Amino acid sequence: MSKYTISPVVAVDGVISPIKAVISIFEVFKTRFKGEKEMGVTKKILVTGANKGIGFAVCDALLESYSETFVFLGCRNKDLGNRAIKTIIQKNPESENRIALVEIDVADDTSVQVAADRISKHNASS
Repeated sequence: MSKYTISPVVAVDGVISPIKAVISIFEVFKTRFKGEKEMGVTKKILVTGANKGIGFAVCDALLESYSETFVFLGCRNKDLGNRAIKTIIQKNPESENRIALVEIDVADDTSVQVAADRISKHNASS
């Protein structure tokens, strides 16, 4: 059993519209957050491919809709990731302390391990 929990929220078997994917994601989060919000639990969520497209929209919406979340914005390009974070913070200044960049290439095992280590260190210090 892995020490990392990977919780798939949308499995795409073919083409799916971005709106349907985002709606599906939020239905899952609503169910999983039930009860934890009252307990003051902060959900820490890694979203990969998050510097644009659906990943960016998911990060933005999570931070805007759920104050009890911390989002790790995962992407391969650090500069593009920092731009995405800046855009999210400009739109929603309250999210500034609830988002962090994680460089990750999900096709590279070493990159995934380095990202997991960084997230673990971040979680240990917070």
